[in-house]
Amino acid sequence: MGRFRILTAVAGVLFLGAPAQAQAPSVGDAVANPAVLARLFAAACLESGSLFEAQTMLANAGMVPNPETGTYFHQQFDMSVNPAGQVCSMVFAANQDGADRAAFRQSTAQVIGPRSNDIEIVRIEDVEGLYLRASIEGQW
Repeated sequence: MGRFRILTAVAGVLFLGAPAQAQAPSVGDAVANPAVLARLFAAACLESGSLFEAQTMLANAGMVPNPETGTYFHQQFDMSVNPAGQVCSMVFAANQDGADRAAFRQSTAQVIGPRSNDIEIVRIEDVEGLYLRASIEGQW
């Protein structure tokens, strides 16, 4: 299966519904499957050939960009991706730190192999809840 078809399949699984209108970007409140998010992270941060390609893929998936920060927000799920800058990152809501971190790690290893060891995953707790932040140095 070609890379475009994989990206389309990932977008189809995660991003059902019409693209949101660009207003003040905010995230949704649903918790997404971390294994699916790992595939999106790999597509945006590791498999895209350029920042423009990553931004286009995220926009085509219905994510809304914040033009000031370069962060793309999903309107249904509590997650965002920032492909801009020296680090490409994803922040997503997690139900269980250990289980979600393991599912994310395992899925990225299946998609990109040993390079998955270069991904840093950090636990973030705040008043909104528990989040995981996956990041890797920029690829372009």
